Amino acid sequence: AMQQKVDQHELYEMIIGQVQADGYAQVAAMLSDATQIYHPGGRGGRGTQLAQLVALGKTKQREMDAAASIPGLTALTEVRHFEEGGRCLDLQAEANAAAPLSPPLIPNYVTRFVATHKNACRVAKFNPTGTLLATGSADTSLKLLDVEKMKVYTQSKGEPVDDVSPSRPVIRTFYDHTQPINDIDFHPTNPILISASRDCTIKFYDLKTQVKRAYRCFKDTHNVRSVSFHPSGDYFLAGTDHNVIRLYDVASAGCYCASNRQHDHTGPITQAG
Repeated sequence: AMQQKVDQHELYEMIIGQVQADGYAQVAAMLSDATQIYHPGGRGGRGTQLAQLVALGKTKQREMDAAASIPGLTALTEVRHFEEGGRCLDLQAEANAAAPLSPPLIPNYVTRFVATHKNACRVAKFNPTGTLLATGSADTSLKLLDVEKMKVYTQSKGEPVDDVSPSRPVIRTFYDHTQPINDIDFHPTNPILISASRDCTIKFYDLKTQVKRAYRCFKDTHNVRSVSFHPSGDYFLAGTDHNVIRLYDVASAGCYCASNRQHDHTGPITQAG
């Protein structure tokens, strides 16, 4: 948009200069007032630039029309321009550009299953094997879904999706936060899900049991925006509204920060890992 505005300003400036150079000073002044573009006095500068550009354009168009009528002449014409100091053209690229473009492919998909929260769904993530999907919501809940069940489940319109029947894709709903959930992550090897929330906590959920509450909680002093496990699963990163990123030891619950304060951010951490 900025480039277009600059180009438009330059065009109007040339038009005003050309009108003035042709002897229509009053008309040029009116155009200058209407467009708020200053036009220098006299007949120099940009005065005749527009006429020169139009002449060059017509000459180039005549050459292109003549070359198009003779097979093989287009490439020779471009080579001549290059030898005279013009731009170097990629003839292969020109040939490719002349070829008809195929229409873009529109992806096809079929909605297999729709799970809903009582408020906005803020995050969704697959586990490392792709067999489970977890979602976190502004309603403070998390849902755990079985991917294979989603593929084969036949859902009626308006049907509730709570985890009541064993055949339902939603296999667990967790309730343990008091504020919206910002981020979630699966442990790389163990059946563990962690969640980060605006309530300044990071909570651990055991996916092997049917318990709907967290079995472990890490507390922070700020809104926790993001969490991410290390590939080993022994550590995880946490980004908060504070400018210092945290590295936690899962076993000891120890928290580590950079020793050099100059390496810290100057604002909140929006994404960790």
